[in-house]
Amino acid sequence: MDTGAHKVIITGDIADATAALLRERLDELEKNVTITVHAVSDVESVESDTVFEYTLGAHDTPGFAVEKIIDELCVRGWANTDACDLSPEEEAQIRARLQGLGYVD
Repeated sequence: MDTGAHKVIITGDIADATAALLRERLDELEKNVTITVHAVSDVESVESDTVFEYTLGAHDTPGFAVEKIIDELCVRGWANTDACDLSPEEEAQIRARLQGLGYVD
């Protein structure tokens, strides 16, 4: 498992607001690594296994961008959002209840 230190670089018009929101969300998540977040106006592309660059799109909101970034961090194994997911037993209980009510087959 990767346990090193990593960096997220965010560029774009609302990079500061996005970085602040990302820091808050990362504090709530189980992380496999130390992640630092930087907001910059422009950056030369960095090829590294320890750096993830995200350039905000013209219509990205900070909240939308943060979710996209977190998804990518999970794909890379740097963060884990599964901490709040249901266990297989909980899913089976919910499915049984929905079947009993006739909502699912």
